[in-house]
Amino acid sequence: MVYTKFVQKNRGRGPANEKELEDFLNSLPQADLDAMGITDKSTVLISPRDGQRYGVVGKVDMTMMTGGGPRRERLGARTGRVTRPP
Repeated sequence: MVYTKFVQKNRGRGPANEKELEDFLNSLPQADLDAMGITDKSTVLISPRDGQRYGVVGKVDMTMMTGGGPRRERLGARTGRVTRPP
């Protein structure tokens, strides 16, 4: 959900890297976090499956994509597994 909100605010462009997405998350007002059901920002970019931080595929043009955008789990990246974004 955070990735999708970033893309909406940036005219279809995904974040350049993890830091840009994290900075965006930290800049969101509490009302936006509440609307997304986020109670703990520190867990949003962590995969519940493997406990590792998500990697961000940088600068993706999302204007032609559906499903919330690409992201990968660090361990899953070795297997080519792609997961849904937060």
